[in-house]
Amino acid sequence: MNYTLAPGTRIWILFAQIFGTTFAVVGLLTYCAYLQDIRESMKSLSESGQYAATAFILSVLVYFTWKSIWSCVVICKAAMNMDDATLSANKWIISSLSLTVGGLFTPYLMTLFPNNNVVSTIRPKVYLSKVFGMFMIVGAPLAMICYSIAMKGYFTSDASSYTAAIYALGGIFTVWGIANVATFYGSTKSVDYLSNGWMQFLANATLVIVTLELIVVLFESIFELVYAIGEIFYQGRQNFFWVLLNILNVVIYALYVALVWHVTWNTMTGIWQDQVDFTTYKAAENYQKNHPVPAM
Repeated sequence: MNYTLAPGTRIWILFAQIFGTTFAVVGLLTYCAYLQDIRESMKSLSESGQYAATAFILSVLVYFTWKSIWSCVVICKAAMNMDDATLSANKWIISSLSLTVGGLFTPYLMTLFPNNNVVSTIRPKVYLSKVFGMFMIVGAPLAMICYSIAMKGYFTSDASSYTAAIYALGGIFTVWGIANVATFYGSTKSVDYLSNGWMQFLANATLVIVTLELIVVLFESIFELVYAIGEIFYQGRQNFFWVLLNILNVVIYALYVALVWHVTWNTMTGIWQDQVDFTTYKAAENYQKNHPVPAM
C-alpha cells in the first residue's frame, strides 16, 4: 500500500497556515487602528462601558491571534519534519489545531490523506495538552495585559462585568496553561502518561476544551446556513435573478456546512482515540525514537 502524499501537499499546508495567520494579525491591527471609531459607535453605553466593551473584544482578538500564530508554528514544523506516513497517521491532531483557530483548508487537506487505518504515532491527549498549554500560558496573560492597557483607567461599575470576566477567565487559563506546560513538556511524558492519574485527568480536561471548541465550529456553520436561508425571506419580493442568486448562495452554504461537519466530526472522533501505534510503519517508528514527544 502506498502512503506517499500527493506532490505539493506540504506546500499547501504551509501556505494555508501562513496565509491564515497573516490574516489574523492583519485583522487585529485593523481593529486597533479603528479602535477609537468603534468605541465612539457604541453610543448606547457609558464612556467606561465603551472602553470596557472594546477592550474586551481586543483582549479576545489578542488571545486568538496568539493562538493562530502558535498553531501555525506547530503545524508548519509537523509538515516540514514528519515523513508522509507519520503525518498521515497523525492527521486529526493537526486538523484539530487548525479548526480551533478558524481554519478549514488545512483540515480539509487532512481528510484527503491516505486512510491508513492506523492509530496515531503520537498520543493526541499529550500532544494537544502541550500545545494548548502554550496557548493559555502566553495568550491569557497577554489578553489581560491588553485589556488593562486599553481600559486607560476606566475601571468603574459599568465595566465591572467585562473586567471580572477577563480576569477570571484569564487567571484560570493562565493557571491551566502553567499546569499543562509543567506536566507535559518532557521527552518521556507519553510513557509517563499511562501510569500517571494527574496527567490523564489534565489531558482529558484539556481534550474536553478542544472538543467544545470544535462543537462551536459545528454550530457556527449551522447558524451561517440559517442566516443565508433567512436572507431569502428577509429581503422580501425580488426579481427572478436575485432569487436564483439567493438560492445559489444557500446551496453553497449547505455544501460548506457539509464539509465543515465532515471534517470536524472526523477530527473529534480521531483525537479521542487513546491507542497509539509506534511500530506500524518503519518511518513512524524511527520518528518516534527520535521524537518521543515532538518538539514544538
